[in-house]
Amino acid sequence: MASKALISIIIPVYNRAEVVKATLDSVANQSLRPLDVILVDNNSTDNTLEVLNEWGKQVETNDFRVMVLSESKPGATAARNRGLKEVVTPYTMFFDSDDTMIPTHIESA
Repeated sequence: MASKALISIIIPVYNRAEVVKATLDSVANQSLRPLDVILVDNNSTDNTLEVLNEWGKQVETNDFRVMVLSESKPGATAARNRGLKEVVTPYTMFFDSDDTMIPTHIESA
């Protein structure tokens, strides 16, 4: 599916089931739309992947596309590179799975 978004946000995630929802909700509350969000689970041993999939199902809309991927090679770099393979937008932003964005973060970047 072709994206009309200008920016993709790639978030590598490893064992963040307890905290990642706050990060994801802050991304969903961005004032700039449309957005592509690419979440890459990096071999989590907790239920992170389930949290990512459930969140994606709940928030995805026509102007907020969510893609959940898995990367078996350990490390944030491998997860970021896996996400980059899926980018179809002219701009890409990386974000950490334990941070939160203010609602105008992407708009003012």
